[in-house]
Amino acid sequence: MTNPAATTEKSATVKLVLDGKNVEARKGETILEVATANGVHIPTLCYMKKLNPIGSCRVCSVEVEGNSGPVMSCVTPVVDGMQVRTDTDLIKRYRQQMIRFILVNHPLDCPVCERSGECSLQNRTMEFNVADQLFFTTDHEREKVVDWGVIRYDRNLCVMCERCVRVCHEIQGVSAYRIDGTGIKAKINTQDGSPLDCDFCGQCVAVCPVGALNSGVVLPARSWEVQRTRSICSHCAVGCALSVETKTNMVARISSVDGVGVNDGNLCSRGRFGVQAYQSKGRLAAPESRFNGESRTLSWDAALDETANRLKAIVEKHGPDSVAVIAGERLTNEDAYILQKVFRAGLAANRIDTLSNIRNRKLNSGLFGAYGASAPLVPYSTMEKAGCFLSFGCDMEKENPVIANMARVVMRDKGTGLYIANSRNVGFMPDPKARIRYEYGAEVELAAKLADPASAKDAVADMARALVGHGSPLIFIGKEIHDHPNSENIMAALTALASKLNGWTLLYREYANTQGTNDMGLSPANFPGYARVDDKEAVAHFESKWGLELDPLFVREEDIFADLESGKIKGLLVAGADPATHFPNGGAALAAMAKAEFLAVVDSFRTPTTEIAHLILPSCVSVEKDGTYTNNEGRAQAFSRAVTPTTDSRPEWRIFQELGQRFGLVRTYSATAKITEEIADAVKAYEGFTMARLAGEGGLAAYPGAAPSGFKFDKAHTKDIRTKEYPMLLLTGNSLFHLDSLSRASDALNGIEPHALVEISAEDAKEAGIIDGAEVAVESALGSVMAVARVDGRSPRGVAYMVKGFENAPALRLVERGQGAAAARIRKA
Repeated sequence: MTNPAATTEKSATVKLVLDGKNVEARKGETILEVATANGVHIPTLCYMKKLNPIGSCRVCSVEVEGNSGPVMSCVTPVVDGMQVRTDTDLIKRYRQQMIRFILVNHPLDCPVCERSGECSLQNRTMEFNVADQLFFTTDHEREKVVDWGVIRYDRNLCVMCERCVRVCHEIQGVSAYRIDGTGIKAKINTQDGSPLDCDFCGQCVAVCPVGALNSGVVLPARSWEVQRTRSICSHCAVGCALSVETKTNMVARISSVDGVGVNDGNLCSRGRFGVQAYQSKGRLAAPESRFNGESRTLSWDAALDETANRLKAIVEKHGPDSVAVIAGERLTNEDAYILQKVFRAGLAANRIDTLSNIRNRKLNSGLFGAYGASAPLVPYSTMEKAGCFLSFGCDMEKENPVIANMARVVMRDKGTGLYIANSRNVGFMPDPKARIRYEYGAEVELAAKLADPASAKDAVADMARALVGHGSPLIFIGKEIHDHPNSENIMAALTALASKLNGWTLLYREYANTQGTNDMGLSPANFPGYARVDDKEAVAHFESKWGLELDPLFVREEDIFADLESGKIKGLLVAGADPATHFPNGGAALAAMAKAEFLAVVDSFRTPTTEIAHLILPSCVSVEKDGTYTNNEGRAQAFSRAVTPTTDSRPEWRIFQELGQRFGLVRTYSATAKITEEIADAVKAYEGFTMARLAGEGGLAAYPGAAPSGFKFDKAHTKDIRTKEYPMLLLTGNSLFHLDSLSRASDALNGIEPHALVEISAEDAKEAGIIDGAEVAVESALGSVMAVARVDGRSPRGVAYMVKGFENAPALRLVERGQGAAAARIRKA
């Protein structure tokens, strides 16, 4: 990465001589950058392209004519007329000496070191032919390894390259580390010397060139023993590229590669340390049936026969609207496509939905109808050209944390300003003047004032003028806005603000394929590609592509849970979702599903929803199958199977296909790639997409719709739902470490955050007699859940924030349907 201090006059060029050859370079580039661009290898140890140059190891030193000694190529900018030699005898000897200095007290633990075989110090030692040691110390004592849970620090192996310090500061924004001491006694330490308490992203482990910082999740393999399979993270919607490292059909480690994927090698805690979930003992092992209080294991044929026969019988007796599907948003595009095809073509059943779509159709299946080309979905590369960033109702560091990494890099390299508007104090911590903490419910009024500085006062006016001054803002919009009861007006106001300032909006999605499941028609209104199911041309199109005649399909967007409660829906298939935990008033959702005559659940893990199912069909996790996901920016990316299932589970599309055969459908698919090809043929937005094409950087879907001419919205303040009995406003959101049953199946992540936390202000805590870390009861009119109190300054007085995703403390069970928050009270347990 070019040193920002040396990037002036980038359009100007200089001429220099590099190893006897005349080359031309941009002014401000370093010798190392110019050499790399011209195919000249200069070895490095501390240097990383994505970090500002460090210059601590001196391994990259070269000779520059006129200088009295070697200079570090990573920090030295080129100048006109410079003559550089990179591989002289002097430089070779100098590099050998640098390695010897580093090796003075470095233990010869290579046979048992986690980095053995992929250690930069090993590589440089061999490259420079350092076969002897000329330097020794007499007072060195081996120090104990520091255990910080999922991260361990071995001071004895540390080469003080400072990569961990820099990546934590520059990209992660936590600045958890500092250098403690000087010279040979220097070591890495936490800022205050206490145990590490951070994001536990593992970025420091990833960048460590040796084994000093390593994973607390013990690896059952060495680097030369593993096979690496390119994959896409299945936790959130960023779409991070990662490498699944396997040995003897077991996942040993999740790693990443700098410069690869939208994430440039960055991962969060879930992506890096959630690896244990794949081999969790909590995985569903085989099909199960539960009728008349009796649970028994079934063969796949028996389970599929039972499922198909019961659903067909319900349709024959009560009609196709009596059967419904609730699909999870971690299904691949291929899973989702086959699911809707099987139920529409096989049963004429069109009540197909996701939890996100049920909660907010306008921002899911109705997104392009409402916003067209102004939809809140833009390439991540838009950050590079944005005049500034505005995070609105968004906790960037917790919702989609690697997007926060991307934003930090742009802020570092381009000086892009960041502004935050939120109902709580969330991460990133810009200058206080760049932050507004609004009252929940006042979002539309605030957005309107930001678009009209003349109507605003004080801090709002300052921020409004700053946004106008920068121009072209990229507005990050969080889950709080998606789930808000007034989200339609808020989104219209924010879209109008972006449009007025020639900017963009980006809506944070929750799951790996929330966007893709929308694209693939998991909606009662749309076929794949957003064509309406009641549109004659669309029906004819899919009849042609599917080679069959469809029965009439009717748009039924009524609440599935209400119709389960009333008995209109008799049969339900839940595929990869847990409404009992992840839908507002989950207790009522659970009770409604329990009323179904037949409930089948397809999942990889046991959940409160599987516990009431009549039949359970175990599905594969992402590392056990092929497929594609479509991320926040509309980028479809392919991933490949890394291991074969260790349980009797199957990919979801195969389960759905076999149900389709029992429904009377003839066409089948021999591989995931065949479904991808059919999607490309049938869905214009995915035209030309194949597994092969999407295996690298993926492809951006070509979504429909022209930009609307304007956006109207009501500025009225949302009604405050707090009462005398329940005087606090309870907001819910995602934890950095947990999202659902996948992350909860990881011992490492559970070790970091074992309990659901509820954040309350110091004033509210004092009034209730609650101390930090105490167990508390969080109550609303719908019930009570237990949590652990986190007393901090993030939430204002009268507002609490509870993480969701804990099936044993389901925060959303306290929230009424149609609401984004709950009136609550918190008391000592």
